[in-house]
Parts: sequence; structure tokens; C-alpha cells
Amino acid sequence: MKKFIIALSLISLAFVSCKKDETSTTNTNNNNGGGTVTPTEWYSFKANGVLYEMKSFTAGKDDSITPGLLFLAGTKVFGQTKPGISISLNRPMVGWGDGTNFLLDETEQFNWAEYTDPDGFIYKSRATPKGTGNGLTVVFTKMPMSPRETVEGTFSGILKLEEDVTTIAITEGKFKIKSVN
Repeated sequence: MKKFIIALSLISLAFVSCKKDETSTTNTNNNNGGGTVTPTEWYSFKANGVLYEMKSFTAGKDDSITPGLLFLAGTKVFGQTKPGISISLNRPMVGWGDGTNFLLDETEQFNWAEYTDPDGFIYKSRATPKGTGNGLTVVFTKMPMSPRETVEGTFSGILKLEEDVTTIAITEGKFKIKSVN
């Protein structure tokens, strides 16, 4: 129950707090709007080939010192839940660290991913049958577990609606998010 409340709190936080950070890499117009804007944090993916760049996102842990749970959430429109994607992961037996990876499908009941499409349909890893190409693979390229550090990685795979056999392909997923705790 504690993990559910923490996850729910982090989802709520994602929809009311963090916005994409941007910094100018060049200043060719004397601080009057010129230059190229490069994001310092991001959370994006393609769903059936359509690019979604999350404008509101967060990463959080259940405990900032010895985390047992890591949660990533993001939405395209600040303050709304769709389209959006959430990923909840429990500490693996070998611990957290760079290179940690997860395969989320129906066999994985403690770790999960959910994608809410623009129409409000929710595609879930827990509804996705085990098999080649099914489920969502999450790979962390940078995973420090110190408080307020940046986690970085990629994700891709197939998620399924619980109600029927409709699936969605999540490709080119990537994130670089500073943890709130």
C-alpha cells in the first residue's frame, strides 16, 4: 500500500510540477531570442510512429537514500494525463546501477509500464503476453541512486490494451530526468 501511495503521489507531482528545462547553446542575437535551444532534460518516444515529447515529467524514488522503487512519469500537455507514459520499477536483486535493464510484460507483476494514448486508452505491460518483441524493455545508461541525481536511458517494445488484442509499438524512447528526491 505504501508503494501505491508513493507512486500515486509521484504521478500527481508529474502533472503539476516539472517542465522541460531548456538552455540556449548559442547567443547570436544579443539575448533577444536568438540562438539554438537545447533541452537539458527530456522524456520522449514514438507510439506507432508518432513522436511524443513530454512537456511535463518527473522521476522519483520511494526513499532517497536506499531506494527500493523508481518511478518515471510524463505527459505531453502540462497538467493533463494524456498522452502520457509511466514506468514503475522495483530494485533488482543485483541492485541499481548503470546498465540495469528490465523487460516488462505479463510475467512481471512488480514492475510495470502504462501508456495512455490521446483518446484515453491505456496500454499496459501487465496485459502484454510474454513473447519475442512483446513487452517494454527499459535500459538505464546512467543510474545513480544518490538524491536528486539524473537518470538516463532508453525504452521500446509492445504494450497491449487489457480489453482486447490491440497493441501499440513504443519505439525510440529515451529519457534524461533529474530525480525529485
